[in-house]
Amino acid sequence: MERAAEIQKKFATPNLIVRRDFIAGGKSGCLLFAPDLTDSVTIGRILMALEQTQKKPADAKTVIESIIFTGEAATETGLETVTKAIMDGDCAVIIDKAEAIVLANTRSWDKRGISEPASEAVTRGPREGFTEDLKTNLSLLQRRLRTPDLAVERLKIGRNSNSSVALVYLANVCVPETVREVKKRLQKIDIDAIYDSFYLEPFLEERPRSIFKQIGNTERPDIAASKITRSSWKGRPWF
Repeated sequence: MERAAEIQKKFATPNLIVRRDFIAGGKSGCLLFAPDLTDSVTIGRILMALEQTQKKPADAKTVIESIIFTGEAATETGLETVTKAIMDGDCAVIIDKAEAIVLANTRSWDKRGISEPASEAVTRGPREGFTEDLKTNLSLLQRRLRTPDLAVERLKIGRNSNSSVALVYLANVCVPETVREVKKRLQKIDIDAIYDSFYLEPFLEERPRSIFKQIGNTERPDIAASKITRSSWKGRPWF
């Protein structure tokens, strides 16, 4: 399949990406995924569902709605986006002669468990701390702010690291202009890699040369949730 070969060529070491061919309802296709970043059990289930289906997948939408039944899946036509998604741990399902490609969430990698941050230990209160995994951190915030007004906007920053960054705020109380300004500053960041949140601070500070602290930071989700709520009362998001 030409598109699969084209995607593999985008990698410096093409053998980093595994290709598994299949026949679904009499139509050929293939899976592309990075084995070190994906869950092998989920990959196996997707492959089995495709090979056992009697339906002939005419397009990517049919695959999502009638065959693989994954919790998170989307269609994409841009090969650059598909390449980045594979490096995020997604599996690309390519159907022969179908215009769009299915991106299924198959992410799985080792991560640190939730524990109390050593730098912010308390005698009373929750013993949970943020980890290096963005999805885990967002779940910790969503458990404390159970409102549909909690807004989460995701961005990718870093030319090489392609790091996931989330802008979190309460939409019903934050000033839209302030949120747009913060998002604008994040989108303007042009840097090779982002490995930690402190890399973002100089780009968000109003006066980067000031000796006074302008950006708050914490490893505790309860404090972050409190700051999001209190800062929103003043019309400014906390980041």
